[in-house]
Amino acid sequence: MEELQEFVSFIKEKDKRKDYTVDNFYVPVMNGFMRNNELNHYEKLIYIYLQGYGQNCFVAHSTISKDLGISRSTVIRTLKSLEEKDWLCVIQRYSEKERLTNVYIIAPLCDKTCEPNKAFVKLQRKLHT
Repeated sequence: MEELQEFVSFIKEKDKRKDYTVDNFYVPVMNGFMRNNELNHYEKLIYIYLQGYGQNCFVAHSTISKDLGISRSTVIRTLKSLEEKDWLCVIQRYSEKERLTNVYIIAPLCDKTCEPNKAFVKLQRKLHT
């Protein structure tokens, strides 16, 4: 019992330090999400990957491709599919001279159903168009 209390204390202290980076941060994944038959394995992989950057992230297609070991065309096709299924909202950004990386707004999942909050995604689209 004492060992368990020490372990819990260690975890609480580690969380207080907030010394997480992209490399040592972890993303909890609900079992219901992994068992979701609506998404294929690429969609699940990229959704989880993007969660590691936070709810709003802007990462290049080439970075996703390199980090996950999948082709850039698969990344683009999968992101489009996730957007069509309302699992995320893609916002294209431009500067005066060039196109910038997209911003991906990840749909929060319902704790009970592990389904995305599709109303949230639709609202984000309205706000950014």
